[in-house]
Amino acid sequence: MAADAKAVKVLKNGATGWYRKSINRYEQALEVFWKNPEATPQQVSDKLGSSAADLFAYIGALRTFILTVNPNAQLTPPNSLGTWTVNPDGTVTINSVNQ
Repeated sequence: MAADAKAVKVLKNGATGWYRKSINRYEQALEVFWKNPEATPQQVSDKLGSSAADLFAYIGALRTFILTVNPNAQLTPPNSLGTWTVNPDGTVTINSVNQ
């Protein structure tokens, strides 16, 4: 395989793989937070403490990135899982959980 063809293959596979991993990580984060069999979302949020707001911001940014690349990506909307309030101190209060 020519060097330029190999480079193209590596770049395409790397970018595609990274994108797929981003989708998997997004869905996994929602699952672990909202549907954790060992802890309620509020308990998880409490453990995160003042970094909970950052987690919500990162997950939101990841969702935006995924949908920017592919607006038709089939992602779980976070607000379909529950509602929350981000507090000024960085903590997050879970208002409701949808089953």
